[in-house]
Parts: sequence; C-alpha cells; structure tokens
Amino acid sequence: MTNHEAATIPYTHWMYFSDRSAAERCAAELEPLDFLCGVDFSPPLTAEELVEFHSEYPALANLPDAPQHGDWLLRAARSVEIDGMIARHGMVEAIVARHGGFYDGGESGWLDLRTGEAIHQEDER
Repeated sequence: MTNHEAATIPYTHWMYFSDRSAAERCAAELEPLDFLCGVDFSPPLTAEELVEFHSEYPALANLPDAPQHGDWLLRAARSVEIDGMIARHGMVEAIVARHGGFYDGGESGWLDLRTGEAIHQEDER
C-alpha cells in the first residue's frame, strides 16, 4: 500500500426498525452511498429458542434481556476506509434516526449474497 492509498475493510452496519417500510426507506437512502442493503424480519427468540440458546451459551444465560428495538433488521455493507470510521458511524446513525430506527453499530465483514448471513474476515469463503 502506498502513502496515497487508504486502508479499507469490509464493514456491515446493523439497524432495527419497528416496521418494514421505515427499514426500506432507510435502505433507499443508504444504497446511493454504495451500501449493499438487506432487510429481514427478525422477531425476538421464542421461549424454546431462548432455552436452546442458553444451553449452547451458558455464560450468557444470566444476562438481562436485551431491549426490543423492532423486528425488522436492516444490514448495510460496504468497503470503508479505516480512517474516519467514527465519523461514518455517526453519518449512518443519523440516517437511521431520521427513519425512526435503532442503530446497533457494526462489525467488519460482508453479507453473503446467497444467504444474507454475515461473512467475517476470518471466514474462509
């Protein structure tokens, strides 16, 4: 990498909305900014799913319940420069707030276009 090239990483932002139309309006605003967006229905875990989750991850069983932020998950992914990452978080968070959503941060990685699941940098795909 030369001095003129900025280091970039794949990055996916996570946002929650109470209704699908708000999530889709937010995605429509993010897409022209070169984000690959996907909206999915993501209801809270059922009692049975919660028991299964706690049996698989017992260290998490005693944590308080997370607040519900809405059942519609919007993930927006793109390659980003590492420098200025906090400013970009602020930009995405402001867009999400304008559409009435909850911004839940992000993580390095891409979305698998076939499954919609996150692909982390350590994954071998």
